[in-house]
Amino acid sequence: MVGSAMVAGLVSVTPANNGSLIGLTTLQNVTNELALIALVACAVAAIVGALRWAFGAGSTNVNEAAAGKKMVVGAVVGAVIIGAAATIINFAYTAGTALK
Repeated sequence: MVGSAMVAGLVSVTPANNGSLIGLTTLQNVTNELALIALVACAVAAIVGALRWAFGAGSTNVNEAAAGKKMVVGAVVGAVIIGAAATIINFAYTAGTALK
């Protein structure tokens, strides 16, 4: 038990962006582009969902209106998660490094 505690104290992880990792800028650009594509998809889903909601409500089709409503809510939740992704990851990393 003492030996494992000593080994655990020797291991540490400190991510640093000092420019030595080749391709890091490219990876960041790809990540940003994927986030952009996902946000555009959320916008399209919100528009399509709003149309389904409106047509469903206008034609008294409760199932279509409910499906459209779910689609709009899903698009908004998706956009919030995409926007907060970096903050969520940074929070989780900070919380993890606080564990001793």
